[in-house]
Amino acid sequence: MTKNTKRKAHSSDAPPKDENQRRAQTSSYMHAAAQIPDEKESIEAVARQASLQWTRDHGKKLVNIKHRREDINNRYAASAKEIKKLETKIANTKQHVQGFVPNSNAGGAQQALWSDWSTKDITLLILAVGGALLAMALGSANVYSSLMASGEAVFLESPALARSLSMILPLGSLALKFVTNSMDYGSTRKFYAQSIYGLTFIVLMIWVWLFSESFQGVSGQINLDALFKADSNAQGLVWSQFMAEMLSGTSLALAAESIYLKYNPSYFDESHEYTELRKARDAKEEEHKELLEQMADIDGELVQYDADRQAEINNREMEFRAYRSKLNAAQNYKF
Repeated sequence: MTKNTKRKAHSSDAPPKDENQRRAQTSSYMHAAAQIPDEKESIEAVARQASLQWTRDHGKKLVNIKHRREDINNRYAASAKEIKKLETKIANTKQHVQGFVPNSNAGGAQQALWSDWSTKDITLLILAVGGALLAMALGSANVYSSLMASGEAVFLESPALARSLSMILPLGSLALKFVTNSMDYGSTRKFYAQSIYGLTFIVLMIWVWLFSESFQGVSGQINLDALFKADSNAQGLVWSQFMAEMLSGTSLALAAESIYLKYNPSYFDESHEYTELRKARDAKEEEHKELLEQMADIDGELVQYDADRQAEINNREMEFRAYRSKLNAAQNYKF
């Protein structure tokens, strides 16, 4: 090996200039600290100096870690708020929406044909629809009769107005039936229908009682004008009769609907809006977990930084103790 090669090898193995300066400064400081009479005080001085040197050499890394930690904290808090908003939207969004049974041409489930219906259900459906129409027609006719029998000039001069007002009862009966169209679940429809059935029964019982109070049967004298007198029983009878006709029409229409839905049921599909909100929530939760893992990594870097710093201080203290002991031994040997 030539001299030049040896010189290059020696120079490449040499520590950097900054490292040499740091060691020189450390050695000089330890020598100065060794002159302090109190051993504890001198060790504390060396530990403080080691801490300052570590901060000088690695402080930029600590600042970088803290900035990253703060950024992750802000993103984590924003992510948590976003997840909370999505959870609120999901809670306020219907999970299922009513769909329809597609026909066979659409490639889906085939609707029931009339030939699939049982004779019993066809008969009941016809009776229910016919009864509902009859109840509504009778209710409209009774309202018209009551208006004309009231003797009001406006109705006597314009019977069309009375006929128009009499249509309110069948329309009200239909309106009560179509309330079920706003209900998504069969259990809700069933409860509503049972409530209407129960209310119809109560009103019919009231009508029967008031009718029996107003008319004494075949042996009594029937006076149709009693229906329109101002006494409380007559007013109650008229009211209960109108309500009974209206609710009877609604009950029979609901019964017809329940028979029809048995062969052509609606089905419920998951709402597109609900599905998209859940996807967004799930994606945000995954991002939230990743942020949490990043926070854990950064916290690990902080722990490692503090551990490395303390290890450097401990090493410096041990070096100083050894140096001080060696120096004391040399001084004692001189004496």
